[in-house]
Amino acid sequence: MTYNQHIASSPELSVWVSASAGTGKTKVLTDRVLRLLLAGREPHKILCITYTKAAAAEMEHRIEAELGNWAIAEDGELFKNLTKLTGHQPDSKIIKRARQLFAGVIDADERIRIQTIHGFCQSILKRFPLEAGVPPHFKLIDDYTARDLLNKAKISLLQNQDCSQVISSLADIVSEYSFNEIIANIINDKNKFAARFEEKDGEQALIEDIYNKLDVSYASSESDIFLQYFNYNDQELAKLRNICALLEGSESVTDRRIFDVLCDWLQSNASLEKFPLYIKGFLTSKYEPRAKLLTKNLEKKIPQAQEILLTEQRRVVDCYNKLQSWQIAKANEYIIKLAKFLLGIYKNLKDSHAYLDYDDIILYTVNLLHKKDAAAWVLYKLDGGIDHILIDEAQDTAPEQWQLVNCLVP
Repeated sequence: MTYNQHIASSPELSVWVSASAGTGKTKVLTDRVLRLLLAGREPHKILCITYTKAAAAEMEHRIEAELGNWAIAEDGELFKNLTKLTGHQPDSKIIKRARQLFAGVIDADERIRIQTIHGFCQSILKRFPLEAGVPPHFKLIDDYTARDLLNKAKISLLQNQDCSQVISSLADIVSEYSFNEIIANIINDKNKFAARFEEKDGEQALIEDIYNKLDVSYASSESDIFLQYFNYNDQELAKLRNICALLEGSESVTDRRIFDVLCDWLQSNASLEKFPLYIKGFLTSKYEPRAKLLTKNLEKKIPQAQEILLTEQRRVVDCYNKLQSWQIAKANEYIIKLAKFLLGIYKNLKDSHAYLDYDDIILYTVNLLHKKDAAAWVLYKLDGGIDHILIDEAQDTAPEQWQLVNCLVP
């Protein structure tokens, strides 16, 4: 055992181990449990959270095998093994405890908890279903069944009359392929959506958050935004008409482009419907400001024309950006409403069979341990609490799972 592994397995320290595959991380976890037991820690107050059931089984096998070896090993061999494990020579008291641990741990009513995070949560919910607000007879469904239910929810969504207007509005903004991608993203992030929807006014608050972040008003419309920029006064209109008159005789492609869009714009009374065409005179195909609005010859002859057009270009850019922000916010509003419908249908399907999926059991357990009136009682009933938590593959543990760990370690 290396010096670093000795430090990492020390029961007195809180440590984070980062190492490549096959370098002994599982051994460190196992050694730490063994050292905790040697130090007199109660087995049922040790929680080992692994990433997979296979890892849990492997860790449990290693601990039991080592404890079994201690029970039957010759004195010299046991002395050598304990010295290698702890980094110092054991006294007679430690040697005696080592020999007794196998029977004490294996025969204990409450053994060391070596479980996946989902297995641990499931065990809590089975013990405290009423406090957690889940059916006492709930069934945990696998990923395949969850996907099947989500597909059924998607079909029901598309047939739902109450949701037809939202789907129709979203279809005006995104393509058929994007729509399928949106549904897939909602499903992938269903836990995050569900958490927000459970908050007070969750759906509406989430929608308004989007509008605020994009700096557009939730109560505004495209027309409202457009008129903020293109509600010309008489003087501004006169200047633009003069530009049209000055450009009329030019044969330059650059000048004619501005002339054509500007004349059409003024004839339409600067309407929102014409804005996509008007943009082309001032922005490139990548919607970036054109560097050249007039030919140099005409710019020299009429200096004020360039300044008027640059002012108009800034107005076009600002309006275009604001409308884009509004359209993004509106699309997200429809997506949020769609998510609320979809997850509502999915939840109803699960509730009708008393199903919980993997995300559910994490969420319900975290919520349970956040309840002031229930958390202390639950932790007390978990055999007086948990003193030591060891997490395997901690870098892959999701934020919700870390919330659970934080609840267990106040």
